[in-house]
Amino acid sequence: MTEFGPFRLDNWPIKRIIKWSLIVHVITAYFSEGFFQFDEHFQVLEFLNYKLNGSPASDLPWEYKEQIRPWFQVFIYYLLIAPLNFLGVSSPFFQAFILRLFTSLIGVYSVFSLKDFLLKEFDGDEKKQKVALILMQFSWFVPVIHSRASSESLSASLILIGFSYLYKSLNRECLIKSFISGLLFGAAYLVKAQLSLVVAFLWFWLVFSHPKFWKTYITISLAIIFSITLGVLFDYWGYGEWTFSTWNYFQVNILQDRVSGFGIDPWWKYFKFSLMKGIPPLSIAFMAAYFLFWWKNPKSPVFWMTAPFFLIHCLIGHKELRFIFFVVLLAPFVLVKILDEYEKLDSKIVKIFVYLNLIILVPVGLKSANSSIRFFKYISKEKVKSFYAHNENPYQMVGLKMNFYHPKGLNIKIFKEDPKVYNGKYFFRSGQKYFELSNNKNCRLEYLSYPKFALNFNIGNWIKRSRVWSLWDCKTP
Repeated sequence: MTEFGPFRLDNWPIKRIIKWSLIVHVITAYFSEGFFQFDEHFQVLEFLNYKLNGSPASDLPWEYKEQIRPWFQVFIYYLLIAPLNFLGVSSPFFQAFILRLFTSLIGVYSVFSLKDFLLKEFDGDEKKQKVALILMQFSWFVPVIHSRASSESLSASLILIGFSYLYKSLNRECLIKSFISGLLFGAAYLVKAQLSLVVAFLWFWLVFSHPKFWKTYITISLAIIFSITLGVLFDYWGYGEWTFSTWNYFQVNILQDRVSGFGIDPWWKYFKFSLMKGIPPLSIAFMAAYFLFWWKNPKSPVFWMTAPFFLIHCLIGHKELRFIFFVVLLAPFVLVKILDEYEKLDSKIVKIFVYLNLIILVPVGLKSANSSIRFFKYISKEKVKSFYAHNENPYQMVGLKMNFYHPKGLNIKIFKEDPKVYNGKYFFRSGQKYFELSNNKNCRLEYLSYPKFALNFNIGNWIKRSRVWSLWDCKTP
């Protein structure tokens, strides 16, 4: 069975897997600051900041005005952050870490909740079950996705937990577990409506594979309806008036086709995303495993949860990798399953895969999701009260204000033309400006988004084309 250094993965006790999974996820949640995509910030943290009275409604993205953003996820996060504010723990960086940690721990639990399903999938072989659990927790991208306080991450975890309850309920048709399963499916829908496709096709699998379990179908359906009904209350809490965000989303993005305004991509774009973002050759192994799995296991619930979902997203014009995070998170299981079916779990290829994964896992787990957060932390730590910013406000992206991280009392003045050097601090987002100010004896560098030594290797003049964040303290000559 698969070896890992001096250890054997299949000999790891469950408690050891849990312990190391928690360690890796906590570390990743701590270092993975910022956001993977703008929606993770503006539709979660800024919505939360609005409910905490830290941001006016006028500064929120257009989704607030159109009332298409469900409030369930923000409500859950509000329950975590409001007590911290009450206790005086107001650091936005610590609060964001708490949200990442919470979402990450939900992700850890979602994987371990599948242990009974995995045991059955591998015909009661506990060693293979453990190998699957380990790769589902430690594949380099899993802790990173789990630590995102995004709708894609949280909804994927809720669906997996809901599936685990559904699977357990089928042993003796336990309606209580079926109801809990439906509540979790409904909660996932309230977090990310698009994942209702996963729930729908999983329901079809249930009907076709267990035609006599009609009580389970009805119980799950009623629980989902109950969750969606509660969602109206959460939307009322968020918007301050009665509305149905699901219908609003359908009306704006589908009927009015606003989603097309975000760009139309070819059907094969997800293959390119998966290949390049997944880091070859590991990404090639995952993609090949999925195609083989779908071909060989059309009756598997994992097939029904992933294949239709992926196909439909390939047909939708606008594509982003985060939209298929659910499929990505199940890729390690699919890989182990295919390797087992071809009796390759003992091969050297698996050992090479494990080592390559570990090499990638360490730096990725220690990397921030968005480098701008380091600048924001510097400004807060040094208690900077004002600075001049060249052309762009660093606390504003895609035309929206990042009030969640903006310190109270910070004054930022925007200038367009290159100024004469007066007393004050100056912020630039250009590598070109870094070189210019470096030669100015009246200015002292205070912050740089790149390690200074890295700028000594200006191969191909990449620095002048890059967004190098720098803050300078200048004095009148």
